[in-house]
Amino acid sequence: SPHVSMSSRAPLRRPFRNGNVRPFRSNNVLIRTLRTSPSSSSTSLRFSPCLSSSNGQGAGEESLFTRTAEKALAINLRNAKERVLNSTDADEPWTNYGTFAEIGAAQEVARWFFRVGGAAGTVAKSVSAYDMTISDTQYGAAKRYVTMERVQSMLEYEYLQCQLPLQTQRGSKTAFFAFADTIAARSYRGDNEQHGWLGLKFQTEPGSTPSRIIIHIRLLDNTAELQQEATGVLGVNLLHSCFTLLKGEDGPTPAVLDEFLASLMDDLGTWDDGNQRIQIDLMKFEGPAFAGVDERAVALRLVERKICEATVFDTDGRVRLPSDMFYKKNVLVLRGLFRPFTKLHEDMISAASAEFFCEEEGNPSRTIYESTKNGQDEEVCYLRDASQVLLEISTADITHNGDSLDWTTSLGLDEKKFLNRLDAVLATGHPVMLSNFFEYFRVAQYLQQAIGKGKGHLAIVLGVPAIKSLFDEQYYKTLSGGILENFGRMARADLSMYLYPTVDEKDNVITANTLELTEEVDDLYQFLLKRKVIRPVEFFDKALLAKFGSQSASKKVSDMVESGDDAWMEYMPGKVVDYIKENGTEEETLDIKAAVKSYM
Repeated sequence: SPHVSMSSRAPLRRPFRNGNVRPFRSNNVLIRTLRTSPSSSSTSLRFSPCLSSSNGQGAGEESLFTRTAEKALAINLRNAKERVLNSTDADEPWTNYGTFAEIGAAQEVARWFFRVGGAAGTVAKSVSAYDMTISDTQYGAAKRYVTMERVQSMLEYEYLQCQLPLQTQRGSKTAFFAFADTIAARSYRGDNEQHGWLGLKFQTEPGSTPSRIIIHIRLLDNTAELQQEATGVLGVNLLHSCFTLLKGEDGPTPAVLDEFLASLMDDLGTWDDGNQRIQIDLMKFEGPAFAGVDERAVALRLVERKICEATVFDTDGRVRLPSDMFYKKNVLVLRGLFRPFTKLHEDMISAASAEFFCEEEGNPSRTIYESTKNGQDEEVCYLRDASQVLLEISTADITHNGDSLDWTTSLGLDEKKFLNRLDAVLATGHPVMLSNFFEYFRVAQYLQQAIGKGKGHLAIVLGVPAIKSLFDEQYYKTLSGGILENFGRMARADLSMYLYPTVDEKDNVITANTLELTEEVDDLYQFLLKRKVIRPVEFFDKALLAKFGSQSASKKVSDMVESGDDAWMEYMPGKVVDYIKENGTEEETLDIKAAVKSYM
């Protein structure tokens, strides 16, 4: 390797989002070394940082982005013998060649390919249409620019601009691609939504039908500079994974898909170590390279691997962004496992909705049951605008209760079980959020961000067992402020909690007003009750509550199914029962017990 001298400037230090610092040498020089194996004609790539400097500082430090640099250079210099088309000349190589179009976070992805050298083998054009008029001229008029629709139009335009003029000249030796991103990095004030869209349209080999992937990201770094840097790393990871892991037109195997998702986060930290720099919370696939890939199952993998905190499915089962679903809406959440969804769950939603979603005309602070006329209660409901019920399934809650994910196996995901459960819950007519949240304040903060500060209200309906866990101090040992910090964070999210009653083993009804907690937390509970942070659900189905008794609603139904008691159908909403009966396989339909279990 040639000797490269370095400046004697002291290394800069920059923070992670959790406050820790790490060294960064802005003038680090990466030296590439090409090694040829004596026993093989294949070329391997190795990157190492320059370890010498005029003042001796930084000796022995590893580059922060060794893998990213190796990936970029591998794409630039790749010799694709192992993936050539079947031809008479098996030694004839082909390359990936295409266009980069980036808006909003500089040209950080393309910069990597220029930075490592050999970009002429990969980059046909690099463009950044920052001006809105110029952007509209190329990609079509738009009301908003950081959207999936904008990335789609960028990909289509740039792919054709690259592929059409070059097809005759080099089409037989080139797999064309177009990469595009549109990013909203941190603004000067820092109060904007910091997110973006990235997309890639590509051929897996020359002449093949192009495929397309689009992803949505949330930027977690605390400066625009670091967010731009993270976007560049992710873009390189995306291109490298698509070019090296996706072969032919049969779609990836489950193992390859897992490797694909994991590789996207290389050099971007992890959730567990507190240094995660980007979350990927939505992925869209199209084309033969992704044949057989179910976007819903991929969404589950993203949550399970902690690549994102949560994902939302609309009533049609499509993966959606929470801001698209809940912006400027009043959202009522019911958390649970829903194994299965029962009539008691349905009544919890109905009873809480009657109070949360209804308001007296001219007086939005009063609910349906508070209106009076001549001393008589009147049930006059004016439904709040933009009201939405949301069902949340938390993987963290499942793990906490000692019940491993029933849609997982030792090899990873059992997608069929997950999709069956999801479809059965969606049959209720409500969207579903799958999350890795355990604490309620995390649910509240996540959804309030989607709703918009001051643009809608948020409430959670929960039962007595859940409220007891909520006031159990053992769950807040990781918070410096303990249980008080938990409720303080919930208050900041403007969260209301509706407490649905239960019955004890002696058939006594326990409500929010009669609930007794331990002496240590009872004063806190009474304070929140008086402040109406916790509100009693008063108009519930007393007969239904007595019918379920003190046992867990879902456990009662699942035990009945397991024992072959056909009365289970009386405890579940008719539309859920009908869905299970209609969508079981022929074999399952003959055995209704097996059909129900496959959807629980």
